[in-house]
Amino acid sequence: HTLRNYQHVLMKVYWEGGLKQVAAGRMKGQTLISVGLCKHFKRTHKFLVQVWEAFFRCQIEAFLGYRRNHLDQQRPRCSLTVDNILDKVQTFLQSGPQFNEENFSRNIFVRRQELLKIDLEGIEDDFYAFCTNACAHDEVFLFWHRFIHDDFMAYISLFMAIRSGDWNLRLHSYKKMAPLFHAFDHVNYSKLIPLHLSDMLSCPNYILESFQNGGFVTSISGVNYSNVALDESHEMLINRDTKEVITGPNKFVIENLVLFLP
Repeated sequence: HTLRNYQHVLMKVYWEGGLKQVAAGRMKGQTLISVGLCKHFKRTHKFLVQVWEAFFRCQIEAFLGYRRNHLDQQRPRCSLTVDNILDKVQTFLQSGPQFNEENFSRNIFVRRQELLKIDLEGIEDDFYAFCTNACAHDEVFLFWHRFIHDDFMAYISLFMAIRSGDWNLRLHSYKKMAPLFHAFDHVNYSKLIPLHLSDMLSCPNYILESFQNGGFVTSISGVNYSNVALDESHEMLINRDTKEVITGPNKFVIENLVLFLP
């Protein structure tokens, strides 16, 4: 529900700012209207994630292009060439198991990330120096930079926190979302998020440990990074089966339902 309501906030800021023109290239009629009004969560979610990824890729490509053409005129923190950087990233992506594979280990993945960061030491500083300079000279770049790294980053962080069961990332994303909910008069969420964060500070340790171990989500399929929130799992299972009994009752549906009813 938080993600759904945050979609409305994002659209208030960015729909007329350029997202509408992007969407119009692929959607028409009622589909375009439903995305702009956030009437269909999955459709709007997919559109926003694809746009965010595309914009982020464009920003990275602009950075690498600038670096390729002006490396001799700069004093970069990272001395590697663009080709060296791309080779190291490609090797990193191809050398380990994918997220949905059974032998995937989050701890090993994080460790590999740390080693890659050491190999590319300074590249993050160079990238943000490039972005800071571009933001100072181009208001359009600044506008979409905020979408990529601030406003939508909070959205994708909460989504990934739920899918991965990362409690600390969930709290971090709420902190990032709260100012926008307040700025765009979402009264309920602008009040509930600070209260929720305050409540978490006073929770007993055993409850916080349970949340940090993934107790706020559940996995229906058992596949890595496919967790869903508890209310969503209820909707996907118990509520769905109950509705089937009401709308199309038969012996087999009723027998299946009584197995998990209290």
